[in-house]
Amino acid sequence: MSLGTPRGAEWALLDAMADSAWLKDIAGRYVAVNAAYAVLLQRSKDAIVGSSDEELLSAELALGSQGRDAQVVATGLPIAADVALAGPDGSPRWLETIVTPVRDADGAIVGTSGVARDVTAQRATDRALRASETRMRTIFEESPLGIGLADSRGFIVDTNAAYQRMVGYSADELRQMRFSELSSPADASENVALFQDLALGRTHSYAVEKTYLHKSGQSLRVRLTSAAIRDTQDQLLYSVGMVEDVTKMRLVEASLRDREEVFRALTEQTSELNAILDADGTICYASPSIERVLGYSSDELVGTSPLELIHPDDAGAMRRVLVEVASNGAGSATALMRFEHADGGHRVLEASFTNLLQHHAVRGIVVSARDVTERVRAADDIRFQADLLDAVEQAVIAVDEADRVTAWNRHAERLYGWTRAEALGRPIDTLIRAELAGEHAPSTVIPCGESATRERVIRRRDGTMFVVAVTASPIHAPNGVRRGRVGVSCDITLQRSLEEQLRQAQKMETVGRLAGGVAHDFNNLLTVVIAHAEFLRRGGPTASRWREDIDGITEAAVRASTLTRQLLAFGRKQVLLSRALSFNEVIEGMRPVLGMSLREDIRIEMSLAPALPPIHADPGQLEQVILNVAANARDAMPRGGTLTLTTFVARPPNEDKSHSVSDDPIARYVALSIADTGIGMDPATASKMFEPFYTTKGAGRGSGLGLSTVYGIVKQSGGNIDVDTRLGGGTTITIYLPVAHEHAAPDTANDAGEPVDDGDAAEVVLVVEDDPAVRRLTSRILTQAGYVVVEAESGEDALSRMASTTTPFSLVLTDVVMPGMSGRELGIELLRTQPNAAILYMSGYTGDEVFERGLLPSGTSFIPKPFTSGALLVAVRDRLGHATVP
Repeated sequence: MSLGTPRGAEWALLDAMADSAWLKDIAGRYVAVNAAYAVLLQRSKDAIVGSSDEELLSAELALGSQGRDAQVVATGLPIAADVALAGPDGSPRWLETIVTPVRDADGAIVGTSGVARDVTAQRATDRALRASETRMRTIFEESPLGIGLADSRGFIVDTNAAYQRMVGYSADELRQMRFSELSSPADASENVALFQDLALGRTHSYAVEKTYLHKSGQSLRVRLTSAAIRDTQDQLLYSVGMVEDVTKMRLVEASLRDREEVFRALTEQTSELNAILDADGTICYASPSIERVLGYSSDELVGTSPLELIHPDDAGAMRRVLVEVASNGAGSATALMRFEHADGGHRVLEASFTNLLQHHAVRGIVVSARDVTERVRAADDIRFQADLLDAVEQAVIAVDEADRVTAWNRHAERLYGWTRAEALGRPIDTLIRAELAGEHAPSTVIPCGESATRERVIRRRDGTMFVVAVTASPIHAPNGVRRGRVGVSCDITLQRSLEEQLRQAQKMETVGRLAGGVAHDFNNLLTVVIAHAEFLRRGGPTASRWREDIDGITEAAVRASTLTRQLLAFGRKQVLLSRALSFNEVIEGMRPVLGMSLREDIRIEMSLAPALPPIHADPGQLEQVILNVAANARDAMPRGGTLTLTTFVARPPNEDKSHSVSDDPIARYVALSIADTGIGMDPATASKMFEPFYTTKGAGRGSGLGLSTVYGIVKQSGGNIDVDTRLGGGTTITIYLPVAHEHAAPDTANDAGEPVDDGDAAEVVLVVEDDPAVRRLTSRILTQAGYVVVEAESGEDALSRMASTTTPFSLVLTDVVMPGMSGRELGIELLRTQPNAAILYMSGYTGDEVFERGLLPSGTSFIPKPFTSGALLVAVRDRLGHATVP
């Protein structure tokens, strides 16, 4: 039963939905969509209805949608999936989709329906929330201050590592305790009062200095800042405490108080500035050294406020320090501030403020300061220069005249592997070695002489090699004396590698196109030669000498056809007649052939893994791959040796190997490793081994197409090749072929035997071929077999002939690549008017454009050129008996 069109009221309701909704028939064509889905695809609903996913979506999205539809139809169960779709601005949009089966009144599945919801914003929010949680947890764990979290009853919920170290308890132990158990009993009443104020909302936070009890029993003085975390009803959920251990600080203060008299004596003589401020912040004492620092005498400053000398930009900080120190009975603080000098300038002082207001002898705030103006200025200059060098995305290295490193920026650390601390002061040649081509002795990485740019091959710390471009310049002192060199370098290994790969790819593409074009035209000629030779054999002279000549012509044409397949193979432009097959069976079947093709002094060993999954490949081409590799191995073992063939299931080959020629990896492979014990290859030879016409054999002993043919067949079959070789150590070539999919299309048989006499065959065949000679002989073969043949020289001509006749065609035999309309386009157009017609494609060369434009989809019935009369008639008869949509 067909899928009915939804009623208007139902889709009016769906049109009001924000989610996208659609309905497809069993063939995957849209029956109805709502407004949201039309907006999602940026098309009108009329443009979508009647179309398929192939016509509306990208190939990848269409394949995924068709797969989900097929699974729903097959299982009868809904399926959910997340789908990424490019939005109008090109940014990714994430959709949550649900596809369900649609059944008729009898329960039979007649189509599918789907709903999609845009969850892009939700995903972005989730990612941001997770990132925020990670940041906050990192801050909590890495804080140098102890941080603890307690519930509303005072029980500890969570603590960081700093807190645990401070009190000596583990996190698990602390979760069994209250905060009050860590405090000294002397602080108990104050703790209760402060926590009650926090719990009742009378205060949001408080700070207090108290005594904590370490697990060992020792006391430590801490500064605690506690804050409340409340719920929406303003009830206390948690209190969070920030704890700083100030035990050492208080010990230092006590020591200072104990040595007051010594301090007073020292302040009179020290070069540092010392002063005492009263509770109001007025200078009541200034050491004589203040005149050396600020140019004012002690008498001039006594009775004044330090705020009168402070730089305006630092006045606020000064006030805060004074208030903080004065309000804390035993407080102290250190600050870096600028003070006015008597000459009108400013000096930077590093000052320490200590509250000794309660000291019976001092009764003031003690200030000890020293002039750090030059140090700060120099540090700022050094810091700016270091930041400037570290900001440069190139390695900056300076050396003195003895080639010892004097500067090493952050990018140099990343590029060469040595830290700045490790590099400074060491001879540059002990850190970096520059290898010069053709020379054994290493060269300095920073060239000598005047400014110049050089390329160097560098050996970094881990021993790996890479190429850098180094621009070196001399460094001169103010007096003009040369004091070293500076080199600025950047890694250009990838750039040089890409340039070489581009040159290689361009060369291979040019040769491949030339070979493919020649083979394509040659196959058309061979088709004519082979067919006419067959005509002569059947109806020509009967003398044996004529029969021998005809057989010679046929044999030469077949051998020429083999050569064209080699040309197409290394150009990856041949048509592979692939099917699911056992790799082990192919190898076992070749054992006798390998034995005959190798010399008697070469032993063959096989280690074939049992229960290998099937692969999808052309068995004839696979045999050619094995024979070509074996022949190459035979020539590499002039004194005999062992050839070992090993099969196994493998993951994608290592893309980092120096001689790997792998493309994008496939999820799973069946691999064949062919290893010889021959002479091996050096890196230069191995890098060219798959190039066409490259050979190390003498004149007349090799065409240079053997391994390039292997490369082309494997790559066109979706596989990879990996090479492991070294001089004197033999060579191992590993071929990786993808595991066959569950529904791999079977091979189309093309029998090359004698012509088949169809007798009373009355089918009408339309032959579409732009080459006149091929068209005429194809028609002749079919006519002699009893078919009614109509000829067309192009796709447009074929459509014209179909439009001018009322007799339907049983079969359309068409070339794939033709000027104007292609064979695939002709087949699509034909099925619109004659859905029962069968299509059989033929070609001597499909080319990259055929696959890129989808002119030969997987599973299409196909016969390659050149073909014999028998092969053609078998293919035609088979196609007429198994007509499917091409």
